[in-house]
Amino acid sequence: MYIKILQNLYCFIQKNVKTLNTLILKPDLNKIKQNIDKLEEILSPVINYVGIPDKNLIINCVEKGLINKSDFKDAYKKIKKTKISVSVIDPDKTNIKTF
Repeated sequence: MYIKILQNLYCFIQKNVKTLNTLILKPDLNKIKQNIDKLEEILSPVINYVGIPDKNLIINCVEKGLINKSDFKDAYKKIKKTKISVSVIDPDKTNIKTF
C-alpha cells in the first residue's frame, strides 16, 4: 500500500515539477554562469536585452567581412587609471603621537 502511495506521489511530482519550479525558483547568476553554454540557444531571442559585445566575436565578424573594422575603432582601448587612497589613523587606538 505504501509503495502505491509513493508511486502516485512520484507521478504527481513529475507532472507538476515544472509548475512548482516556476513558483519557487528564481534565476541564480552563479548557475547561469556555470551553464551558459547550455543557455546560449535559449537566450538568443533576448540577446539584445542580456548581451554585451564580445571582442572575439567582433574580430571574427571583421575577418569574415560581416562588419567594418572602422565601426569598432577605439572600442577596446586600454585606459590607465590612477587611484589614490587615503587612510586615517585613530590616535586613540595606536601609539602614534600627533603634533
